[in-house]
Amino acid sequence: MWMLELTKLLIPFGITQIIYWVNNESEDTLSMTAAVIIKILPILSITLFAISQKQCELPDNRRLQSWFIRGLIFSMIGDAFMMDTDKYLKFGMGSFTIAHICYIIGFGFNELKPLHITPFFVYGVPVCLYIITYMKDVPMIIGTLIYGTVLHTTSWRTLARMNSVPSMITAAGAVIFIISDTLIVWNLFISPVKYSRILIMVTYYAAQLLLSICLVEANIMERKLKKQ
Repeated sequence: MWMLELTKLLIPFGITQIIYWVNNESEDTLSMTAAVIIKILPILSITLFAISQKQCELPDNRRLQSWFIRGLIFSMIGDAFMMDTDKYLKFGMGSFTIAHICYIIGFGFNELKPLHITPFFVYGVPVCLYIITYMKDVPMIIGTLIYGTVLHTTSWRTLARMNSVPSMITAAGAVIFIISDTLIVWNLFISPVKYSRILIMVTYYAAQLLLSICLVEANIMERKLKKQ
């Protein structure tokens, strides 16, 4: 059962990854429309996988399913804006802020486990405060602090719901998302990161894929309940 569901997720994702990386070197020569489409294809494949799943009956799973799809849609909007960070960085950050709020609502607050927010204070706060010292635009500073808080809240909620291997994989996705976004802001505001495009996109796609394992887990849970 697990292998079947993972195959439905991984094969389309893998194909779209091949399409993206084959065209990665020529991205600058593509039209903006073509570059955006190729960039969002992997996330679109996850979105279509999520939509294709039968609606969950358990309230928590149904909430997770519906809000995760919303988060993926806003992620694709953010991907489009991030194609031109010189003009649309704030719009991209705003879109991903909404995406993570959707993820947070989906994961819920059934188990608070406040100690699991410790990484935010150990890593998130010092890094955010350090990064904003390189920013001069006040709205950008405020946006960065808000986004950093929301991003780490997503991580907190995934860590708080860890009770199985799939939920641990989902939590790993949230942590990798933090790494990916740290690379983005470091590269933009502090100093150029070698192979930044590759590192950012590898971690970003990995984060979204691992986060989406929560959908597979929810679907398997629903099937098991129906068999009882």
